[in-house]
Amino acid sequence: AARQRAGAQVYQAIDERFPRWLADIADADPESVAEQWREVLRSEAHRQAEHLAQNAPSTAFTGRGDGTSRMDVGRALFFLRR
Repeated sequence: AARQRAGAQVYQAIDERFPRWLADIADADPESVAEQWREVLRSEAHRQAEHLAQNAPSTAFTGRGDGTSRMDVGRALFFLRR
């Protein structure tokens, strides 16, 4: 449930920004604007990850699951920041 909410929040933030970004790239270099958009996506994902970590309950720091399926705030932030 938390993973789905986090994904929805990132998608909503990106969805709001995309039309404005698209309108601004009319005559721009395609490679340059693609890199620019990747940076927007990265930045928004990091911003949302920090927000989620700051608002996570203490149980999220302990995590759940075993072995490779174990997930906690630290692991989630690691995966989001790659």
